[in-house]
Amino acid sequence: TQVRNHLEACMQCHSFNDGENGAAPSLSSVFGARVGSQEGYAAYSSALQSANRVWDHDLLEAYLDDPQATFPGTAMPDPGVDDPAVRAAIVDVLDAIVNERESVELGDDPL
Repeated sequence: TQVRNHLEACMQCHSFNDGENGAAPSLSSVFGARVGSQEGYAAYSSALQSANRVWDHDLLEAYLDDPQATFPGTAMPDPGVDDPAVRAAIVDVLDAIVNERESVELGDDPL
């Protein structure tokens, strides 16, 4: 499934656990956080450090669509997710995971 495949790709660099940074920052508290400000992660690109924006659903969808267009100079190597329905589903699943709402089964991915 597309959503599961994209999330598994995200998890190559990101974690969903608090304070567990890898090659990229943890996504555990991404929603409502200032871009480029995850405590304990020091490898942000200057593009993200100077963004002066807050992560919300719309900004995350825009970033997943085209990271370089959203924040020119970002270090994220992902080329983006073309399908808007898949992007929206990824953000919804991420929101459910990080906010510990109902258990999300990636195997039930409809897309």
